[in-house]
Amino acid sequence: MKLYEAIEYAINKDGIGIIREQRFANYLADLQAYETPAVRRIVTIIMKDGYCEKLHDGLVNGTYNVDFKEVAYQLTHSVGFQEQIVQFVLDSLLYATHKIDDEPTFEYDSVTKINNQSQSNFIGTVITEQREIISKKDIENFFNLEAEAAKEKWEATMKLSIQDRIRKRKAIKDVYLDKEYSDTSEDHYNLLKVNVNVNLSDFKEGECLILHKESSTFGIKCRLNAFRGDENIILEVFPPDMPSDLSSYYDIPLMLDKDKVDLRDNVYYPFLSNLPISSDDFWQNLIFNRCPKPTFKNEKQCELYLAETIQSFNLTLLPQQKEAILNCMEAQDYYLIQGPPGTGKSFILGIIMLEEVFDLKHNVIVIGPNHMSINNALEQFVKLVPSYSVLVKKVGQSYNAPTIKVEYEGKEYGIENVPRLNVNWARNISTQHNLNWVIGLTPHSLYTSRARTLDCDTLIIDEAGQMTIPLALMGMIKAKKIIFAGDHKQLPPIVSSDKVSPRLKQSAFEALISDNNCTMLNTSFRMCEPICGYVSELFYVDICMP
Repeated sequence: MKLYEAIEYAINKDGIGIIREQRFANYLADLQAYETPAVRRIVTIIMKDGYCEKLHDGLVNGTYNVDFKEVAYQLTHSVGFQEQIVQFVLDSLLYATHKIDDEPTFEYDSVTKINNQSQSNFIGTVITEQREIISKKDIENFFNLEAEAAKEKWEATMKLSIQDRIRKRKAIKDVYLDKEYSDTSEDHYNLLKVNVNVNLSDFKEGECLILHKESSTFGIKCRLNAFRGDENIILEVFPPDMPSDLSSYYDIPLMLDKDKVDLRDNVYYPFLSNLPISSDDFWQNLIFNRCPKPTFKNEKQCELYLAETIQSFNLTLLPQQKEAILNCMEAQDYYLIQGPPGTGKSFILGIIMLEEVFDLKHNVIVIGPNHMSINNALEQFVKLVPSYSVLVKKVGQSYNAPTIKVEYEGKEYGIENVPRLNVNWARNISTQHNLNWVIGLTPHSLYTSRARTLDCDTLIIDEAGQMTIPLALMGMIKAKKIIFAGDHKQLPPIVSSDKVSPRLKQSAFEALISDNNCTMLNTSFRMCEPICGYVSELFYVDICMP
């Protein structure tokens, strides 16, 4: 079935609203409407990134000329698809809805080039001449818009009744402060303990809360430090937020609500102060603005290093795995590894960290969009060389600490978690002991007392497909080389504001990926064959089983 025929069939069966539903892309796949992987990818992106709403509104309101031009521009200039293929997909929509009279046709040429770069896998090769330059002002606007969106969301929640907030799992009622409890946290902040009868909230450790009386939304700003069974919660209070009239909170029913979070003063503005002004050459040369081909050096030496590692650890590596490791070792500026589900990305990162630390003599920082991704990456390194776990540190609260324990030669090894890094330790171990280290933390920690002034030779961004450009940049300016590991076809970054530009809504990984700077791991070890085949056909073209 031709694409426009499948679209017309779907609309006749389910109405014009079908084109803004997530199932639309799969619907067309079931009708075998995709002539090329590129057509399928374009339809999938239209569904995922909100363009479908514009297309729907344009068709319904008769403004399709404007809306379709905007979508076409974004797909060709921001995402990087061939203009003819994008026009074919959009014309198919118009023809199926009787907005144009000429039947859409397109002769697909698999060797067509964009900017002399192959589009064989259609993984988002960029058109660098058309890129809008990301500037310092853009990064600042991103943080401001996200803070405003978070504030608006919090204010809307707090306008709800107490019962509605509880029903939405955003509050706990009938909370009593334990006046006998007294303790301090690992950060040396005051701890409070509260007793709750019923907790239906979705609160998590580390979340910012406010403990207050039912008659007022003002109260004690705090952070959830720990759950103690089903009835007790430990709260951590920053000293300036501890009220002088704490006794007035005793023996009365209190409430716990989520508090609004604004990190601009304490994290984002200190980061922005480290960035050059917008007119500086830094921005012209930023890889997000140029997407240059990576520079490689020392190919032969890196091949020897990897061969020795393979032999020493008795490893068996597939060609794509070896390519990914070697390209990351040889890269002087940056490189990407795309890891679809179950392809062993974390294992490959462990080998890369081993090579960076022991053969290339590089200090390594690992960041990610959350603590779980950081811990997973660090654990792969420790699994390979447990006796060198002393070279690994994780920075953060204990409730986000890695839990791995590795048995080796009768001893147990893990990863030390520190609430604040002694940066002098990192410097001394390199200069005085000729050893290199691996430190995992969130990008925010680099601009607070947890790890301020820390920098490195190599930065690894794990799950870079979930990390926005501004957050990635927080780590990137601390490093000489950056390795992006992730998959832009899985979970996207979380961006709260609708006002953020499309360029900064995409992940750092998606903004960079091209055929010239990325190796895709193409063998899945986790999925069963039917699922692997379906996922490969729909998203990746060539994922295979081992």
